[in-house]
This record gives sequence, C-alpha cells and structure tokens, in this order.
Amino acid sequence: EFTAGGTRAFCPPPPVGKTVNGSVAGVAVTDQATVSLGYSSATVSGFGSLAFQLTQVPDGAQDLVAYRHSSVGGPESAIIRRNQNIPDNGTITTLDFDGVEAFTPATATMTLNGLLGGEQVFRSMGYQVANCATASLYGDMGGATFTAFGIPSGQQQPTDFHGLLVLASTSTGIRIIQQYNHSLVARTLTLGAVMPTPSITLLAAPYERLEADYTLPGDYQRSTSFGYQDGANKSVAITATFGYLGGPSTTLALPDFSALSGWDNNWAPASAGVAHWSVSAGGFSGSPCTEGATGKSAQVSGTF
Repeated sequence: EFTAGGTRAFCPPPPVGKTVNGSVAGVAVTDQATVSLGYSSATVSGFGSLAFQLTQVPDGAQDLVAYRHSSVGGPESAIIRRNQNIPDNGTITTLDFDGVEAFTPATATMTLNGLLGGEQVFRSMGYQVANCATASLYGDMGGATFTAFGIPSGQQQPTDFHGLLVLASTSTGIRIIQQYNHSLVARTLTLGAVMPTPSITLLAAPYERLEADYTLPGDYQRSTSFGYQDGANKSVAITATFGYLGGPSTTLALPDFSALSGWDNNWAPASAGVAHWSVSAGGFSGSPCTEGATGKSAQVSGTF
C-alpha cells in the first residue's frame, strides 16, 4: 500500500519556499477574497486589511488564482495569472477584482443525492492548476440543489480541474463527497452511506482502554480511524488501512501498554469519566487531478 501510494503521499518533504506579498482591490465589506500561488494561499476579508502575505511558495513558475466571493449574493469575480515566478519577498501587482483582468465565474446547478433530514450542507470549491496545486475559491452553506461557481472554459488550461467538496452534517455524523472535473457543468453527486455506530467495549487496563467494532460500508474501504478523548484533553487515535484489515469487518482497540518499559499509565485517558469517541473512514476512486475522480468519507461520534 505504501508503494502504490508513493512515498510523497505519506512522507511529504518539509515546506520550503518563498515569501510573497500583495494586496487586493474591489473587495467590499461583505466579500471574502482568496489568493493562491503554488501550494500557498491567503484569505482577505473586506472589513479588514486588503494586504496579504503568502509563505512557503515553491520556486519556479506557478499559477496564481484569486477569487472574490460575496456572502450576500453579490457579484463573484476571479483572476488567473499563469506562470508567475515572483522573487522571494517580492510583491504581486495589485489584484483588482473590478479591473480589466478580472472575469465573471461560470455557474452550474449541482444536485446532491442521498441527503437525509436534519443534515446541514456546506460546500466549497477548489481549483487545481499546474502541478496539481490547489487554489481555494470559496465556501458556503447550501442545500440539496445549489449553484456552483467556477472557472469558465475560456480561462482554463487542459490540465485544470475543479474540485467540488460537499459536506453534510448532523450533531453526531458527517458525510463528505469530493469530485474532480475539468468543466463546470450541471452534475449530480451522491453521498456515501451513513457511517455505522460502532460497538464500544471497555477492555481491562489501568487506564481507559476502548475497543470499537464495526463494519465498513463499501463507499469507505480505503482507510478508517477510531479515536477518543477524556475531559483532561488526553486522547487516543488509531488508524488502519483496508489492506491491513483484510476486509470490511473492523476491530480497533488501544493495546495494553501497562507492562511496557518506559510507559506511563497517566499518558492515556483515565478510566473514570466520559469518553468522547469518533469513528471515521474514507474511500477514493481515481486520483486527484483526473477527470471524475471521487472521494467519499464519513464520521460518526458519541460518548461512552
């Protein structure tokens, strides 16, 4: 599994890069602007300073993507500058969302299938450019049907992709779907299954040692995690890949380390009190920055 995923997916290099400064114009008090260059991004709110600073910008030519989003249904605006290689501590020419280089985003109607009663919907749009660098465009609340904003075909490069993410949540559960597509056109996205509530068992140990037993739905058979914490901010996190599990039947438990040399029982959550637990899992078809690639994940939480 590590070989198939590639070492960079699990052990990315430490961030290194340049610092780039800039400012925006044409941003009202009800607007929020995001500016992305390479793998670095910054957010500017209209009611504050219109200056920004990007850090850890990779060297070499990078695509700059800037987006203005209105929180009250006002006009949206975007700017793309290709192949930018700003020197370290250099300054970007002012990004004017009402200027001649700005353009009106494309729109498309999106339909969300599988939404349950009581679920609140949040959606966000990212945009992948050169080297699969992700530019964040906006985030907003939505519903089963909503208008998505993106980049018109005339401003796109063949290797650009929209990355639409939709999150449906309740007080105890979350479901997420993210899909990559080059063109922004009307689409239907279908949420994955609700994450099943696990069976939580208290195992013998001089600290709170919990076990979670559950079956992974078909949508999320790539990796899964079980975690819990107490009121003293002591927590446990256990993650397993589907290859390790060997099948959908899942048992994740904190081992008994009490006899291990150097172990301190006080490191773990205490046996007394309430434990807040969560179980999550995810799956992915395709790979990012490829047409139709889709990721789904879900989480369920509770107390023990």
